[in-house]
Amino acid sequence: MMRHFLLKFTLAWTMVALFSSCVRHRQLVSFHTPYQKNSTSVHYPYPRTPYRLMPGDNIDVKFATTDKSTSDILNRESGTASGSQINVASMYINSYTLDEKGFINVPLIGMVHAQGLTTESLSDTISHSLDSIVNLKNVHIKISNFRVSVMGEVRNPGQFFVYNDNINVLQALSLAGDIADYGNRKRVCVVRPSKDKVGSDVAYLDLTNAKVLSSEYFTIHPNDVIYVEPMKSKAGRLNIPALQLLLTVSSIVLVLLNWSR
Repeated sequence: MMRHFLLKFTLAWTMVALFSSCVRHRQLVSFHTPYQKNSTSVHYPYPRTPYRLMPGDNIDVKFATTDKSTSDILNRESGTASGSQINVASMYINSYTLDEKGFINVPLIGMVHAQGLTTESLSDTISHSLDSIVNLKNVHIKISNFRVSVMGEVRNPGQFFVYNDNINVLQALSLAGDIADYGNRKRVCVVRPSKDKVGSDVAYLDLTNAKVLSSEYFTIHPNDVIYVEPMKSKAGRLNIPALQLLLTVSSIVLVLLNWSR
């Protein structure tokens, strides 16, 4: 009686382990769209929401003037290059940081309110203020502290500095080596600092649905955190060693029962 029970128990747990750790092909594919004949494309609008500066942001401001001495006064070094690597600490020290009230201190004109502005609108504001003081050609502004953290079921989790203001979730995931085998493409979480810097906004993206391309959270903002949830099948995979031990013990017991008969 005990021998039959152990045999059924062993077979049942083996089947459970096999099915719980299985991953279907459909779960590994992003953007499930109907097959299009003759390479017909499907358009999805891409609502790129311009990032608006917030207190604590670091920006690199470059002034181009007709006078070199004036340029030397206005411009800061934005970081030195060592091979292909940029000195991030130097970039941070020499950038302009928005204070808690959203202001930056610009040479010759003083405090400028930058909170809530895009880099383009801030450039226009500074240009207008300097026009009556110096012969200004243009003002070029970039975000210095544009970084994104990618964690969870990815191949190379970490924090990555981004030197492109127009980056999306797919590009951020590629920096982390793409989603791992047990990453849940239906549950990709984006945590974004709130506009008022108090708390965070959280959104879940389904990368198996092509409509995600039209989500406002598809475009990455500075200091976003991307978390890829694991699939349920990973739990079954992690339980395999314990199951193997259980099956080994059951096999030994079955052998002992057969031997004792």
